[in-house]
Amino acid sequence: MAPTINTDDSRAIKILDAAGIKYTLSTETTQTPVAVTDPGNVWTIEGVNYRGKIIPVVLSKELLPAMNLSQMTAYAKKAMKTGEPYSANAQLVYAIAKRAKKQGNTEVREFMKDAIFSQYPNTLSVVRYNPGKKLDEIVHNPGLSNEYSSKVSFVSPDEWVNGSTRKEDYKMLLGSNKPADVDDVFEWITGKSAYMYKVNAKPDSVDERVVWLNANSDRFYLYCNRYPQLAIASFGVSLPQKI
Repeated sequence: MAPTINTDDSRAIKILDAAGIKYTLSTETTQTPVAVTDPGNVWTIEGVNYRGKIIPVVLSKELLPAMNLSQMTAYAKKAMKTGEPYSANAQLVYAIAKRAKKQGNTEVREFMKDAIFSQYPNTLSVVRYNPGKKLDEIVHNPGLSNEYSSKVSFVSPDEWVNGSTRKEDYKMLLGSNKPADVDDVFEWITGKSAYMYKVNAKPDSVDERVVWLNANSDRFYLYCNRYPQLAIASFGVSLPQKI
């Protein structure tokens, strides 16, 4: 499924054109879709290390419908009340992938690989690039009751993940301060080395971007520059209520 973007969103069109990614245009992307999912069509992945806690995570075997950031947030608010899957944030996607690698779970690997190569999943993580000398902010689950965030100087050149010296960036974004481990996990999922794209210069005003995933024949891309208006599918997860 290609990204769906509004016809008047020229910035989003420009970034996708530059990346060579196909998309569809729509005059209406504001209505939050309703997922038709089979509650039994899930994996329960035990022993996921998420935010320092070892928990089971339920991962839907179907991606959630294409949604932009505001739609994902609205959808998650309802889904969390009923225990249904909602969009995973980037840190949780990494935690699931890392656990799947540890378990040798090839079913989850093939599912995630296919989604990353073909559907460029959105996440419920954003980077708020701040102007001037203000630190940037990484926010997971924005607008939800389980929102959490951290501040870090995130603006920098794009880079290969393996060999990066910017350990704090990966700690705040994915929960790991070992870029080599991040590369190893996503290479196991996709068969490609990991590369991170960012906003490379301080903006004049707050510039909020969504974190998303993509891969092609060259590399796995950890994009930290998707415009919030872009509507695209995402991994559906549910967590224990206490989390």
